[in-house]
Amino acid sequence: MKSVTKKAMIRLTSIHSGMASETDEDGNIQVKIGEDGEPEPESERLDMDTEGVLRISDDRIEIEYFETELTGMEGACTSVSFERNDPGLITMLRTGSVETALVFEEGKRNNCAYNTDVMAFEICVRTWDVRNDMTENGGEIELDYSLEFRGASTEHTKIMISVSVIE
Repeated sequence: MKSVTKKAMIRLTSIHSGMASETDEDGNIQVKIGEDGEPEPESERLDMDTEGVLRISDDRIEIEYFETELTGMEGACTSVSFERNDPGLITMLRTGSVETALVFEEGKRNNCAYNTDVMAFEICVRTWDVRNDMTENGGEIELDYSLEFRGASTEHTKIMISVSVIE
């Protein structure tokens, strides 16, 4: 089988949880502490529908779409892919206005690259759960992970990518 590309409708849902913070008058970030002495959590949900493509080959499935102003990464192209014989190992590449190479594998920590206009740095992706039922006809991928920067957990994220092939 050679590579086949299908138009697809892609629905992205992401929930980001981090530590609530504010900036003091000197520009320093201060984490908000609750009455129990623990950092206060802050959550943000994003839902986005966009058109993209679903690429299928003998050994790989790839979903590709462009980020929008809604995600804060307008102009970036995102590609989510995996080998058919290893659907629990997912790679996410972004190119354009933001460049990243993230690896998600349940129960593992992976050092990954993150490049912005301001600077490039390394982050660690700690993947808690991967659910993948994507086929050549569409499906869903769910990722539950935390980002760590210099050993400190900075954000917990759950992403669901739902793909429907457009006939």
